[in-house]
Amino acid sequence: MGGILAGKKLFPFKFVILISGFRSRATIHEELMQKDVIKGIDSFHVIGLSDTIITPDRTRDLAEVFESHEIWTHSGGHIPDQSWPVEEVRRFLLKQKESLSRLEE
Repeated sequence: MGGILAGKKLFPFKFVILISGFRSRATIHEELMQKDVIKGIDSFHVIGLSDTIITPDRTRDLAEVFESHEIWTHSGGHIPDQSWPVEEVRRFLLKQKESLSRLEE
């Protein structure tokens, strides 16, 4: 859903953080779900390498829809095992803040 909303630009997203996200397989979204189609919206994806609900390849497929994407993996399943990517998300958010500040100048 996050990828679809970002791609359709229904909201003025500048970035998204997606956890165990996956690419839509619906025919109506086919054009939108191609590699590097979503431009101007940075994305951060969290992938559980042992996830059996949303397999890692499905989340990587979604990440590739975004021209600018970052991926963080953990060894757990659908829910991160012992830790969340707090520092990685913080760094990503600070980068977004800097980008937004430059746009306002």
